[in-house]
Amino acid sequence: MNKHNFFVPDEHLPRYDFLTYCQNVIIDILKYADNHKLSNVKIDFNETDFEVFKKISEQEDKEYTCDWLLQSEYKDVFLEYHKKHLFFSLLRDFYNYYSASLENITKLNISVAWSLLRRPLQETLAYIEWLTVNGDELVNLMLQSKEAKEYDISNRKKFGQKIEDNITELLGESFVASSAINIYDFRYSMTSETSLNGILNGANHLVVNRSNSFKTSPSGLNFVFLDGQEFENGLGLYYTSLPYVMFYAINIITKVFAEIAELNTYTIIMNSYNTLLKNFKALGSMSLKDALDFIDVDVPIICPRCGKKMTKEKYFQQFSYNKVRCPRCLHTINTFSYMFDFEKIEVVNTNDDKTDGE
Repeated sequence: MNKHNFFVPDEHLPRYDFLTYCQNVIIDILKYADNHKLSNVKIDFNETDFEVFKKISEQEDKEYTCDWLLQSEYKDVFLEYHKKHLFFSLLRDFYNYYSASLENITKLNISVAWSLLRRPLQETLAYIEWLTVNGDELVNLMLQSKEAKEYDISNRKKFGQKIEDNITELLGESFVASSAINIYDFRYSMTSETSLNGILNGANHLVVNRSNSFKTSPSGLNFVFLDGQEFENGLGLYYTSLPYVMFYAINIITKVFAEIAELNTYTIIMNSYNTLLKNFKALGSMSLKDALDFIDVDVPIICPRCGKKMTKEKYFQQFSYNKVRCPRCLHTINTFSYMFDFEKIEVVNTNDDKTDGE
């Protein structure tokens, strides 16, 4: 084990690095949202409606105020505010549990690390998916339902098909569609021992005997006698499966964020390339050259300080790790995060005279 990387076995370091990159991206997004007050919206009331709204608000009847806005011409703006607020609130919840899980896996607290993934992967992410596919439906249910059970995503009998449909729709827009694991089955299957449900049964209970699919072996206690093969299996499955799910999750999260923040096209493209390259590097499924060909990279890395365009493979090699340095002005771009460096770059033209020539 490498002592400089907590207790992460060397063979899992590339995937741990990708999981840490995902963690950094989420916290960067949350900080940006707070600093730029992205949840805020402005309602342009006419004079009459403003006076009505002021009187209603003074009554401190939140439900009545909500109903009035939903039935008014300002409904769309009101829903937009709630969708933004809900997205960033869910994202913070996801981050808290995901980060705690990542911290525990580096301490080899395997059962705790797995247990902490139930809420973010089975519930929080499911709400983010729902919000992405049909945000108006979710927000309307939350604002107008008399009981929370009307939108309780943990009710698989009621919402299981919706979760699966949402995942299918979102996978249609993602490279994860051809990944080595089934995103829905991994998170929700009740028959596979290596699904999240199967692992959580062992992580949360010392003995499981109610299901043939998840059953404690004779003379055993789940995740207590962690030695040899059982230890390697628990640790290996974490680093094998979670990068696929997080690649899928980060694609959704960054897409929604970019739309809310109204980021420019080049910023969106370069962050998308960054996630893809880091994922391919972590999985070791192909060379950098093959990865660049596969994702069809057709734009250069542009230095935000001097405008130099870097097109050679060696710069994308640096880019796929944690930073790339401009050979002209020596400005360094941190790529182990969500990159806002390119926000002032509006037009990308690969045929000018500022491309790299060395």
